[in-house]
Amino acid sequence: MYNQYKNNRPAAIVLEDCYRNHTISEAAAHFGAAPGTIYEWLNFYGIERNTSIKTNIPFTARQTEVLIGSMLGDGCIAKATSETANNYFVEGHSEKQKDYCHWKYEELKPLSKFSTIHKDKGFGKIGKRLVSVVRTVCHPYLTQLERNWYRRDGDGNYVLNEKNERIKIIPEIKLTPLALAIWYCDDGYNMPKNRSVGFATNGFSHENVKYLVSQLKHLGISNCYMNIRKDKKAFNQPIILVQSHSYFDFIDMVKDNLPCESM
Repeated sequence: MYNQYKNNRPAAIVLEDCYRNHTISEAAAHFGAAPGTIYEWLNFYGIERNTSIKTNIPFTARQTEVLIGSMLGDGCIAKATSETANNYFVEGHSEKQKDYCHWKYEELKPLSKFSTIHKDKGFGKIGKRLVSVVRTVCHPYLTQLERNWYRRDGDGNYVLNEKNERIKIIPEIKLTPLALAIWYCDDGYNMPKNRSVGFATNGFSHENVKYLVSQLKHLGISNCYMNIRKDKKAFNQPIILVQSHSYFDFIDMVKDNLPCESM
């Protein structure tokens, strides 16, 4: 279906609609053209680029809460390919959580884009899986946030893990009920038989997890603590457990702020 555009420029309205709602790479794939060709078409029609339109739009207080909850969970701030470009927020979820991912897209508008892509299944499995992705435009605020959320040394260089990846850390934040609900939807799990809730905080340091426990207690979730896993798969990695005395307080708070009806 994409070959129809190879030798013909799409109509301006078609091009702009696709460009406004997708990344430049996704637009290029859709039209079967190189990213440079997409930019040539944009210039031909005089369509202003997303970055020049939206970088002056600030994130609202609520959108900042959405970002905090997402960064505590599955979200990340991706580095732009150009050293002079700003960074962007991105997060992907399985097809089962498509509505949830789309909710984040709606919450972050007009600074967001939504798409569904095919990715390798991973873990040695053959085939593709559908992944829903929300991402923002490149934005100076996110460039600033990226420096707060990823570990660097005294010279400003990244401290990388054994996989040569950036290490996410917890900066000073204000955990709100909305941010908590998003964090729970991303990385939490409910154990109703035991009247307890857990957070998979394995990727954070013990110090960071202790800080998150203190933030939960500030919200009134007093009966929670950091637990250290003893199993071989995740030995010495920290998780957070909310126990029975605070279980219903936690559930009520999350229910009142659930991101979308499908969760």
